[in-house]
Amino acid sequence: MGERIRPWAPDERVPVRRFQSTGVTKASYGTIDAMSFFAGESVDGVKDVLSVAEIVRELAGGAENLLRPMRK
Repeated sequence: MGERIRPWAPDERVPVRRFQSTGVTKASYGTIDAMSFFAGESVDGVKDVLSVAEIVRELAGGAENLLRPMRK
């Protein structure tokens, strides 16, 4: 399915088999979509999928609300 390069042996490629518990890293090659993607418990905290523009608007709005009282 793919392969990965070990950081300590960059000239050596190691095969990655389907459903193997090896996580996907920058050193992974091949059919990335078929490899394991670990999310862990933190994925439960995802409530919305927002665009970058929406995230920036939300952050800027929150910062503005926090800083507004300091102008007085």
